[in-house]
Amino acid sequence: VIWVGGAGDWTDPTKWTNTSGINMVPGNGDTALILAAGSSVRVDTATADLTLFRMTAGTLVFSNWNTRLSAADIRLEGGSVTLPNAFTWDQPSNRIWFAAGTNFLLGSNATINANFKGYATTNGPGGGISKTGGGSGAGHGGWGGRNVSNDRGGPPYNDPTAPIAPGSGGGHTTLGGAGGGAVFIDSSNAVVTIHGTITANGQDGTGTHGGGGSGGSIYILCKRFQGSTNGLLRVRGGNGNSGGGGGAGGRIAVVYDPTEQSIVPNPGVRMDGFAGRTGTIRSRLGESGTGYYPDTRFITPILDRFLFWDVRLIIPNFTNWGVNDLLISNCWVHIVHSNFVLVVTNNARFHN
Repeated sequence: VIWVGGAGDWTDPTKWTNTSGINMVPGNGDTALILAAGSSVRVDTATADLTLFRMTAGTLVFSNWNTRLSAADIRLEGGSVTLPNAFTWDQPSNRIWFAAGTNFLLGSNATINANFKGYATTNGPGGGISKTGGGSGAGHGGWGGRNVSNDRGGPPYNDPTAPIAPGSGGGHTTLGGAGGGAVFIDSSNAVVTIHGTITANGQDGTGTHGGGGSGGSIYILCKRFQGSTNGLLRVRGGNGNSGGGGGAGGRIAVVYDPTEQSIVPNPGVRMDGFAGRTGTIRSRLGESGTGYYPDTRFITPILDRFLFWDVRLIIPNFTNWGVNDLLISNCWVHIVHSNFVLVVTNNARFHN
């Protein structure tokens, strides 16, 4: 069943046609294809359980929190997946939710973009506060940055091992940046392959007082995680502007079956939870976001921005690490365990 092109709602039968030329919405067991450049498809209710969903061009917009696109095989080979604008409701309003039964692919020419699509300014559980001198940064994966008056930013929240909440809005009633949105790839029995970019950044504050919004969340639940160094998971906090504080980075969790994961090499997919800045004033930076893995499989003695850009790693029982040589280059990595012990037998190098 093929999308005929242009803009419209997923549930509009006049926007789809099958191989016999009959207009119909894709149903259970069908293959749904979005292939035409310029297509803009809005999905605001759960789809049927498809055999295959394939997208090579256009835009797919998820609306509403419980909207889920389900298929045995999901192949995003081109185009962009996104959300409506930031929201002000007490409860999260929108998220991107894919459920794959056997395979999920994000190709190098496709993007999932939830930038600035979380809570609007000052809203959310980590919302920054507004003061005359400037709004503080929003919290999420860590604390938001202080404002120029030294008021603390928004607090951290969300489960780092299964993050589903969007990012919060930076401080100031009109100038704070929006938080990043929420992305959930719900594929516990599937192989997830990432060659493209999934991004849920917080927005920069504006004017002279806006606090940065916090990064959103990316939660990948899979049997096995694959991809390449072209793959990127990014939940940066937004920068504060002048009197505002920087937003905290968001949260990323990639939860795979350790036994299944052991049969494939490290995919090299990068993580980035960069904290929002306010110039060079360190007391007003947000805290970096978190990245969760169920084991140490992707931790190597060479840590650089081609693996981790700026992230606080949370790995169960990772309390000590012994290596012959260690290189940390062009990145910032924090192991989130108290009394963590690192033993380097030979050479340890740290440089930009």
